[in-house]
Amino acid sequence: DLEKSNQSTTFGDEFIQDLPVQGRFYTNVLTLAPGVQDSDMDGNPNVHGARERDFATIVGGVSNVDPLTGLQLSNVNIDSIEEIEVITAGAGVEYGRAQGGFANVIEKQGSNQFEGLFNFIFRSSALDGNGATSLSGDRVPEFEWVQPALQISGPILRDKLWYRLSYEYLKREDPVNVSTAIAVTTRTQTTSSNMITWQASRRNKLTFSYLNDPWEIENSGVSSTRPTETPATTEQQAPTYRIARTAPSSPTL
Repeated sequence: DLEKSNQSTTFGDEFIQDLPVQGRFYTNVLTLAPGVQDSDMDGNPNVHGARERDFATIVGGVSNVDPLTGLQLSNVNIDSIEEIEVITAGAGVEYGRAQGGFANVIEKQGSNQFEGLFNFIFRSSALDGNGATSLSGDRVPEFEWVQPALQISGPILRDKLWYRLSYEYLKREDPVNVSTAIAVTTRTQTTSSNMITWQASRRNKLTFSYLNDPWEIENSGVSSTRPTETPATTEQQAPTYRIARTAPSSPTL
């Protein structure tokens, strides 16, 4: 579009749901836009070489950036996303507090038709053998990745009130080579993304949404310089409540 000054890439829900990205995290989709990279795969990308904390994600019109670290605040269930727009240059005046780039995440709000969606991802060490190590098979620990997800949406009152409930559970075990052995870090996370939409009048729409993804990592930071005898557990919980009102006063405002 020659009338737009920004450089952006848009991913729709049909493109996202069939994308074979590991773990089905929305942050993995961001790197498909030109100029966006995430070399350490921590969910905090950089745009054209900018710092990770110079990238801002907006979910439902609200910033999804941790004010303390400047990094990602909460995960979003990928089934609840209708569209992701990644802006790498020339962002409009409605975007701010970032210098690298922006991602605008638009969530599904439900409709008059009932919809149910279920996904299940499973990965096991049974297919890895001894991996990239020189250890014998009996010394390689077992690890799994279990990730079920469920989403339902539909009407409470037709043409007036709709709901969307999204829930995802993740238990991820990752092997870490610590020179003399292989340690396993365990990440447990639940992602809840719920929304209620009320069409109060022809021009007034109210939405209430709740987003939370508490997670816990056992054996956090284990490496060749930090043995398993000194384990650490990292936890985080950042619930987000949003109330939004959409009310166009005229066709031009």
